[in-house]
Amino acid sequence: MYADDDVDDHMFLRDIVHEKLPDLGILEFEHGLALLNWLEELGPDMRLPCCIILDINMPVLSGMQTLNILKAHSKFKNIPVIMFTTSSSGRDATESLLLGAESFLTKPFDYRQFQTIADKFLQFCKGT
Repeated sequence: MYADDDVDDHMFLRDIVHEKLPDLGILEFEHGLALLNWLEELGPDMRLPCCIILDINMPVLSGMQTLNILKAHSKFKNIPVIMFTTSSSGRDATESLLLGAESFLTKPFDYRQFQTIADKFLQFCKGT
């Protein structure tokens, strides 16, 4: 699952995931509230996502707010969450990790760097 309001980043991640793990689907959302609403609609027999990738700066519900809600929810708190943002702020990184994120990664400037970072996301989903 990937929540980000940047359509180019959605496209990059979608292309990389399809290239590396073609059978792995990626659900995309423009903000954290849409992601949370989708999770809430999951039936008891449906599998939870292997990981959730959140941008920090999104409309409606920010990545930090979404992370906080996810980690407070008994059903979703064990899903690995990766914060993926343009921020390189040490404060944002520290807050993300304190709220329970697995990792804090700054968005790269080019496609090759994006591929390298995507490998970190995919480590949570291999074998699913």
